[in-house]
Amino acid sequence: MDSSPDLKPPTPRFEIRLPLDAASLSLVRVLTRTFLRQGDLEEDVVEDVVLCIQEACKNAIRFSRSRRGVVVRVQLDDDAVCVMVRDEGVGLQRGAPVATDPLAEHGRGLSIIGSLMDELSFAIDDGTEVRMVKRRGPIPGGTPSRLCA
Repeated sequence: MDSSPDLKPPTPRFEIRLPLDAASLSLVRVLTRTFLRQGDLEEDVVEDVVLCIQEACKNAIRFSRSRRGVVVRVQLDDDAVCVMVRDEGVGLQRGAPVATDPLAEHGRGLSIIGSLMDELSFAIDDGTEVRMVKRRGPIPGGTPSRLCA
């Protein structure tokens, strides 16, 4: 009988705190794209996740007024990419309207995120936390909720 523990390799993930300025967007796009390409993902999944992170960061830059910047965490699971973008500012207000006009000049970020990601949720408490999940492919038997832990 084998008494060795059943050890799994750690879940690949990265986390970074960025200042709230537009120059940070380029850095987070490069870091995210590089990280995700190591995870054997389809290129359209990589680009969807990169775009959604950029949109969430743009919202933090525009609305949060946090002095601590924004934290981005990306985690690769066996079946999905989990993303968390958090700021500690005023950010998103409960019940704030989401633009639905695809031609609007501003306010389309949350609509874009909602259409590209498989799951999206918000936590508003001492800032705004956006959680997103993009599955690697269809899940047999349904679509269980599995927002980032």
